[in-house]
Amino acid sequence: MENEMSPPRKPRALVVDDLPDSAESLKMLLEHAGWSVDVAADGIEALRLANVSHPRLILLDISMPKLDGFDTCGVLRAQPWAAGTHMIAVTGHSMDEVEERARKVGFDAFLLKPVDPEELLETARRLAGPESLQA
Repeated sequence: MENEMSPPRKPRALVVDDLPDSAESLKMLLEHAGWSVDVAADGIEALRLANVSHPRLILLDISMPKLDGFDTCGVLRAQPWAAGTHMIAVTGHSMDEVEERARKVGFDAFLLKPVDPEELLETARRLAGPESLQA
Protein backbone atom coordinates (compact mmCIF):
# COMPACT_ATOMS: atom_id res chain seq x y z
CA MET A 1 0.00 0.00 0.00
CA GLU A 2 1.37 3.39 -0.96
CA ASN A 3 1.60 6.04 1.71
CA GLU A 4 1.23 9.77 1.21
CA MET A 5 4.99 10.22 0.90
CA SER A 6 5.65 7.65 -1.83
CA PRO A 7 5.41 8.81 -5.44
CA PRO A 8 2.70 7.22 -7.59
CA ARG A 9 3.82 4.10 -9.43
CA LYS A 10 4.48 4.61 -13.10
CA PRO A 11 2.40 2.45 -15.43
CA ARG A 12 4.45 -0.27 -17.16
CA ALA A 13 4.87 -0.57 -20.90
CA LEU A 14 6.74 -2.97 -23.16
CA VAL A 15 8.15 -1.96 -26.54
CA VAL A 16 8.95 -4.86 -28.87
CA ASP A 17 10.91 -4.12 -32.05
CA ASP A 18 13.86 -5.84 -33.72
CA LEU A 19 15.22 -2.46 -34.88
CA PRO A 20 17.13 -0.97 -31.92
CA ASP A 21 16.70 2.66 -33.05
CA SER A 22 12.95 2.26 -33.41
CA ALA A 23 12.63 0.54 -30.03
CA GLU A 24 14.76 3.17 -28.31
CA SER A 25 12.84 6.11 -29.77
CA LEU A 26 9.48 4.61 -28.70
CA LYS A 27 10.91 3.86 -25.26
CA MET A 28 12.15 7.43 -24.81
CA LEU A 29 8.82 8.87 -25.92
CA LEU A 30 6.84 6.73 -23.46
CA GLU A 31 9.29 7.37 -20.63
CA HIS A 32 9.02 11.11 -21.21
CA ALA A 33 5.23 10.71 -20.91
CA GLY A 34 5.56 8.98 -17.54
CA TRP A 35 5.75 5.26 -18.33
CA SER A 36 8.23 2.72 -16.99
CA VAL A 37 9.35 0.93 -20.17
CA ASP A 38 11.01 -2.40 -20.92
CA VAL A 39 12.31 -3.25 -24.40
CA ALA A 40 12.44 -6.60 -26.20
CA ALA A 41 14.06 -7.32 -29.57
CA ASP A 42 11.77 -10.20 -30.59
CA GLY A 43 8.59 -12.02 -29.67
CA ILE A 44 10.30 -14.67 -27.55
CA GLU A 45 12.00 -12.04 -25.38
CA ALA A 46 8.71 -10.11 -25.24
CA LEU A 47 6.88 -13.12 -23.83
CA ARG A 48 9.56 -13.62 -21.18
CA LEU A 49 9.52 -9.96 -20.09
CA ALA A 50 5.75 -9.53 -20.24
CA ASN A 51 5.08 -12.62 -18.13
CA VAL A 52 7.23 -11.08 -15.39
CA SER A 53 6.32 -7.38 -15.59
CA HIS A 54 2.64 -7.61 -16.68
CA PRO A 55 2.70 -4.34 -18.63
CA ARG A 56 -0.40 -2.22 -19.05
CA LEU A 57 0.60 -1.29 -22.61
CA ILE A 58 2.52 -3.28 -25.24
CA LEU A 59 3.75 -1.91 -28.56
CA LEU A 60 4.50 -4.85 -30.87
CA ASP A 61 6.27 -4.65 -34.20
CA ILE A 62 4.57 -7.01 -36.64
CA SER A 63 7.62 -8.15 -38.65
CA MET A 64 10.16 -9.68 -36.26
CA PRO A 65 12.42 -12.72 -36.27
CA LYS A 66 11.72 -15.80 -34.12
CA LEU A 67 8.08 -14.92 -33.32
CA ASP A 68 6.21 -12.21 -35.22
CA GLY A 69 3.88 -9.65 -33.67
CA PHE A 70 0.72 -11.52 -34.65
CA ASP A 71 1.80 -14.72 -32.90
CA THR A 72 3.24 -12.84 -29.92
CA CYS A 73 -0.05 -10.97 -29.46
CA GLY A 74 -2.00 -14.22 -29.64
CA VAL A 75 0.13 -15.89 -26.96
CA LEU A 76 -0.05 -12.82 -24.72
CA ARG A 77 -3.83 -12.53 -25.10
CA ALA A 78 -4.14 -16.09 -23.74
CA GLN A 79 -2.47 -15.08 -20.45
CA PRO A 80 -4.92 -14.37 -17.61
CA TRP A 81 -2.86 -11.38 -16.42
CA ALA A 82 -3.19 -9.74 -19.87
CA ALA A 83 -6.94 -9.16 -19.68
CA GLY A 84 -6.38 -5.47 -18.90
CA THR A 85 -3.35 -5.05 -21.14
CA HIS A 86 -3.63 -2.88 -24.25
CA MET A 87 -1.67 -3.93 -27.34
CA ILE A 88 -0.74 -1.71 -30.25
CA ALA A 89 0.51 -3.16 -33.54
CA VAL A 90 3.37 -1.12 -35.01
CA THR A 91 4.40 -1.80 -38.60
CA GLY A 92 5.62 -0.35 -41.85
CA HIS A 93 3.02 -2.37 -43.76
CA SER A 94 -0.10 -0.36 -44.55
CA MET A 95 -2.14 -3.03 -46.28
CA ASP A 96 -5.72 -3.43 -45.09
CA GLU A 97 -5.33 -7.17 -44.58
CA VAL A 98 -2.47 -6.59 -42.12
CA GLU A 99 -4.63 -4.25 -40.06
CA GLU A 100 -7.57 -6.66 -40.23
CA ARG A 101 -5.40 -9.59 -39.10
CA ALA A 102 -3.97 -7.45 -36.28
CA ARG A 103 -7.46 -6.76 -34.94
CA LYS A 104 -8.45 -10.43 -35.24
CA VAL A 105 -5.51 -11.64 -33.10
CA GLY A 106 -6.28 -9.13 -30.37
CA PHE A 107 -4.55 -5.82 -31.05
CA ASP A 108 -6.41 -2.78 -29.73
CA ALA A 109 -4.87 -0.32 -32.18
CA PHE A 110 -2.67 -0.16 -35.25
CA LEU A 111 0.07 2.44 -35.93
CA LEU A 112 2.18 2.84 -39.06
CA LYS A 113 5.93 3.42 -38.98
CA PRO A 114 7.41 5.87 -38.65
CA VAL A 115 5.16 6.31 -35.63
CA ASP A 116 3.89 9.84 -35.14
CA PRO A 117 4.65 10.73 -31.49
CA GLU A 118 1.38 12.63 -31.01
CA GLU A 119 -0.64 9.76 -32.47
CA LEU A 120 1.11 7.23 -30.21
CA LEU A 121 0.52 9.28 -27.07
CA GLU A 122 -3.12 9.94 -28.00
CA THR A 123 -3.66 6.22 -28.68
CA ALA A 124 -2.04 5.30 -25.35
CA ARG A 125 -4.22 7.85 -23.52
CA ARG A 126 -7.34 6.52 -25.22
CA LEU A 127 -6.54 2.90 -24.39
CA ALA A 128 -4.92 3.11 -20.97
CA GLY A 129 -6.76 6.17 -19.65
CA PRO A 130 -5.65 9.79 -19.40
CA GLU A 131 -4.23 9.30 -15.90
CA SER A 132 -1.65 6.90 -17.36
CA LEU A 133 0.26 9.67 -19.13
CA GLN A 134 1.54 13.05 -18.16
CA ALA A 135 0.04 15.93 -20.11
